Amino acid sequence: MKARFAIALLAVAMLCATALAGEKSAESWMKNGFELSKNGSYKEAVQAFGMATQIEPGNKAAWINKAAALDRLKEHDEAISSYMKALEILNKTLQADPQNSTIWTEKGLLLHNVDLPEEAVKAFDNATNFDPKNEMAWKMLGVILASELYRYNEAIEAFDSALQIEPNDAQVWSLKGDALKALGRQAEADEAYAKARELGFQEQEDSVDHWLKRGQELYDNGSYEESTWAYEKAISLDPNNASAWLNFGESLILRRNDEALAALNKSLELNSQNADAWNSKGSILSFMNRRNESLQAHAKALEITNNALETNPQDAKAWQSRAAALSGLGRLDEYRKATEKIIEIYNQTLDANPQDIEAWWGKALYLSALGRNEEALQAYDRIIELNSTKSARAWVFKAYIFDPQGRYNESLQAYDRAIELTPASDYWRLANIWDQKGLTLQRISGREAANEAFEKAALSYDEYLQKNPNSSEAWKNMGQDLYNLGRYEEALDAYDEAIESGQNYGLSFRAMLWNGKGKALQAMGKDREAAAAFSKAKELGYQE
Repeated sequence: MKARFAIALLAVAMLCATALAGEKSAESWMKNGFELSKNGSYKEAVQAFGMATQIEPGNKAAWINKAAALDRLKEHDEAISSYMKALEILNKTLQADPQNSTIWTEKGLLLHNVDLPEEAVKAFDNATNFDPKNEMAWKMLGVILASELYRYNEAIEAFDSALQIEPNDAQVWSLKGDALKALGRQAEADEAYAKARELGFQEQEDSVDHWLKRGQELYDNGSYEESTWAYEKAISLDPNNASAWLNFGESLILRRNDEALAALNKSLELNSQNADAWNSKGSILSFMNRRNESLQAHAKALEITNNALETNPQDAKAWQSRAAALSGLGRLDEYRKATEKIIEIYNQTLDANPQDIEAWWGKALYLSALGRNEEALQAYDRIIELNSTKSARAWVFKAYIFDPQGRYNESLQAYDRAIELTPASDYWRLANIWDQKGLTLQRISGREAANEAFEKAALSYDEYLQKNPNSSEAWKNMGQDLYNLGRYEEALDAYDEAIESGQNYGLSFRAMLWNGKGKALQAMGKDREAAAAFSKAKELGYQE
């Protein structure tokens, strides 16, 4: 979200350039800096803006634009230092003119840029109090409430206030749609999106934000391979986007760990203070049996989250990162306490907004992690009651709770409801649900009872492969389903396709493919070929 408004912040800075009238030499350096930035010469732009600050230390625009150029160079600590200098200047201005709505808006933008969302909200609140017609302040207030604090109802109120001032702002209508969608109010969200399109809003498919958003949607739906492609698209548009590299790496975990590790290292190179990236790196290193390195990564994540919580003890995201770090370090008592704190924060959110889908979802997941399954089931039921777009997924997660408890009838009913709620065109997701249902049926009554489910899964994978013929993951899953159905020759063909298309995947994934091929060959009585396949699997690191 921050990238979306970087241009807006720069625009504010340029408006502030009128303060330069008294110093021609400072003005000259500023103009030089703008030209250099425009041409992508950010290192030289930093120097130019720096000269302007030396000549005129109170030049807010110079400090802001220096920070923006430093951000483009990924020198974030120095950028924050420059932003903070601009904040000092703004604060002095506010002391002289404490009811200036424009200055409060600028302050809010700066606080947003240095990752202080709560303080940014206070600044925008002041801006709107002193000038209720300040559309930019209302818009930015809504953005931060929705994207960083997940206070969607308040965000919608802010967007509505912005639309009262400028009812034809297509972007605000789209942002309002996003907030409504997050609350599960899909019909209202569709109306807001329709209004945005009517006013000419188009989500640019050549924007990083679009592909990051699309990747997250696919990942949440279990379409991991497709999410990988979306994140790759985001990276192609901005190779220096730390979030894109992080999400790309996380989408590859357990499938292509070598690539995932490289992606996370790239993300950390661009932003070394992201605790989630350190935790994900720790998880991958653990999967790769690099235990000491894994512990070091989780320890770094813990250090970052501890610092964040000193500033804001109620930061839910920091607590989540802390819990993940403690889990990775094996400090389970502390992990449990952190998880209970997360649930407490979600409860506070839900007290203020009982329809907050994301809060219900987070609460359910963490309750389940603590083994508080009945409470988790109640949370999933609430998601379903709110008619959320996540209802199908909630039914699947209910089944995940029922299965280990031996509540198989309830589990099967949950899978059936998930299938009913999943669009017929979502072949990947349907195939996964049919697979899970098949495994449950197999546990209850044996392989034959599960045949219909595995058949349905195989058909869904086949449909998926019509559009994605090089999906090694889909071929692998289809091979497993065909094996379960006793169709060993077809299973062998599927594993061969998976091996061919998965040559660039990590060792662990390829090892699974060769092991699957070995099982199919063994079932066909081709023992010599099976032994060769099993040997290849072990060579790649396969472990039972």
